[in-house]
This record gives sequence, C-alpha cells and structure tokens, in this order.
Amino acid sequence: MMNNKWLLGLCALILAGCSSQPRHVEASLPLVAASIESVGTKVPASYRQDLEDMYKTELIHDKYHISMGPFYISSLGNECRELTIEEPEQGKTTRVVCAEKKQYEDQIRAWYLVPDIIQSSSSIQL
Repeated sequence: MMNNKWLLGLCALILAGCSSQPRHVEASLPLVAASIESVGTKVPASYRQDLEDMYKTELIHDKYHISMGPFYISSLGNECRELTIEEPEQGKTTRVVCAEKKQYEDQIRAWYLVPDIIQSSSSIQL
C-alpha cells in the first residue's frame, strides 16, 4: 500500500514535469546570419538596362557580338539569362549572367557574369 502511494506520487511528479511549459528564452544572436553573396564578376552598369529588358536580344559591345537568351530562374532562385558571345577569331562562347535578388521593390539590381563550372581557355571581359 505504501509502495503504491510512492509510485502514484512519483508518476504525478513526472507527469507534472512533462506538462509544464518550458521557460521563454530570447536569443541575442540569430541562429543563421542573413548573407547576400554574389557569385561571379560584376557586369558594368552600362549593360544593366539592356539586361533587364525582356524584349532585348542583343548587347552592343565594341569587341564582341553578344546575343541574349530569355529569362529563367536558376536553381539558386536568381533571375538569369544565357549569353552567346561571338568573337571574330575565337568563335562562339556561351555564358550565363544572373541578377542579384531584389531586397526591396524599387531596387536597381546588379548583374553578374557567373563563372563556368568547366573552365574554358578563353577569357571574356565585358
């Protein structure tokens, strides 16, 4: 009989401990720091307006003939376009240019020439 009372009391204490709410804690540091990192080489601002225009299909450059493909969303969630760059002596090279994500509605985005996964022997600077 005495053992039953102890067992009942122990069970009541355990259940009371499991049912009570944990204390509220405020974090002084965020668990994940918000970071905005851009990958690649920044494209000069003079090309920004043409890159943003969905109806433009060519970029004017004094050394290269550059054709632009349609917009698409990359696996990282960036808005990108494929560029076909034709050099007079080297032939055609395909590269990708992506815009940084907008942090607010009226933001003027920067565009970046994304590095190739497979490195080519030709180097193109816009």
